[in-house]
Amino acid sequence: MYSFINPSVFVKPGNFELTDILLVSYKSDDNTNTPIKINIKNLVLELNIYESIFNKTLSGNLVMADANNIISQYPLTGFERIEFKLRSPGIDRLFDFTPLSGHPMYIYKVSDRKETSPRSQAYIIHFVSKEALRNEQVTIQRSYKEANSNIVASILYEQGNLETQKKLFTEPSYNIHKYVFPRILPFEAIDMLSKETRSLKYNNSGYYFYETAEGFHFKSLESLLAITTDVGRPSVAKFESIPANVKNQPLGQKDIGREMVIIQEFSVLSQFDTLKNLRNGVYASVMTTHNILDKTFEEVNFNYYNDFPLSFHTELTGGNRADIDKGILPVTKFHNDKFITEESGVLYFKSNTSELHDNVEVPNQREILQKRLSQRLALETFRVRLKVHGFTGLSVGDIISLILPSFGVYDKKDPKDQDPILSGRYLVASIKHTISQIDKKHYMFIECLKDSVKIPFRAEFEDTFTNKEANSQISINQYTLDESELINNTATTQIFKT
Repeated sequence: MYSFINPSVFVKPGNFELTDILLVSYKSDDNTNTPIKINIKNLVLELNIYESIFNKTLSGNLVMADANNIISQYPLTGFERIEFKLRSPGIDRLFDFTPLSGHPMYIYKVSDRKETSPRSQAYIIHFVSKEALRNEQVTIQRSYKEANSNIVASILYEQGNLETQKKLFTEPSYNIHKYVFPRILPFEAIDMLSKETRSLKYNNSGYYFYETAEGFHFKSLESLLAITTDVGRPSVAKFESIPANVKNQPLGQKDIGREMVIIQEFSVLSQFDTLKNLRNGVYASVMTTHNILDKTFEEVNFNYYNDFPLSFHTELTGGNRADIDKGILPVTKFHNDKFITEESGVLYFKSNTSELHDNVEVPNQREILQKRLSQRLALETFRVRLKVHGFTGLSVGDIISLILPSFGVYDKKDPKDQDPILSGRYLVASIKHTISQIDKKHYMFIECLKDSVKIPFRAEFEDTFTNKEANSQISINQYTLDESELINNTATTQIFKT
């Protein structure tokens, strides 16, 4: 997507276009029907906008330097609107928080208020999408009988629910189900649906519901990773950790598109956590299902090795699903000459009774629970945070490629000098857009995830945990030790007396 940058418009990395930032009061001016509006752009030191596939709505904050005591004179009460537009120059995708062409944000909190001089102060104004506030006002108390993706649309648009005016990008879900919501918040209902929704097209379970600058999204993980059942989704950008200020030869000019994808800072937040994955059933789990109608039980075993090739992952093999050797779990033995997927202490017990409501099928837990938890937690195995130049064309849910450096001794066999494990394709999970009015620059702090590796792990069958410890008496009685110590102490005392 960075190839669409027009260097005549996008003059340098970090450029941005920000309109006036209007603070709109709930009060009218002189008891008219026109609300009071003030432009606070000159008071803003920093503007932050947050988006994440794990958050239901957009949010943000304004770091203020206030010498006019607007917070008390205006005053700020938590019922004000924030209106502005933010975009990268020449890019169509933007944050439009204006009422005529977009959707304003709403203030809900002021924090970190402190004195900076005798006549000035600093504080942070927090704002959020209207739907986040609306979610706290209404409850869902009714039944639905349709596909889960359609129920989510009803919760968003129906009168008396969230009543949003924003777009919803939804992936059709499998089958018709019936739900009875017992007076719960709309986002709680959507959470419930997200956990039990299966894709109509992909071999997946569990959906993500989140908001971007374009609107709301209700999609499966595999829909984010693939464009068809046979073709993986291509990455939209490739970020590299290389020296900045790269010149475009022979003109001697900066290559703006090239500089935009240079990683300024990065940190690896997580690379693996075997204990966490074992405890949460990423590698293996057992679920017992019970059907109350025919009084039958069934035991379902989940095996990471068997399930991995059935779905798309962040890494691909020839544009298609990745092979098992690219998974986060090497094909290896672990204990007593068994694969780690052959044993599990993670147990689930679920009802699998179908057709409880008017011959409407209820979600089949044997095809949902274990797979959903394994996929979601496996995706968080590799978690990397980047700092790059800001660009409103990138959004959460996009696929990017990272080329991260190797920190070892330079190897001539690897002229690219890349980290073979951390480099590869990632899913953008969250972005923090930061506009610094002091530096006049736009930065992005990106957190991205992946559930597979670019360079396959070798398959090794040497069991490192197979009774190789030294033999010794394992269980020792403390009483016996205490008696022996008492006898020895008595004998020693007798010797000294003699």
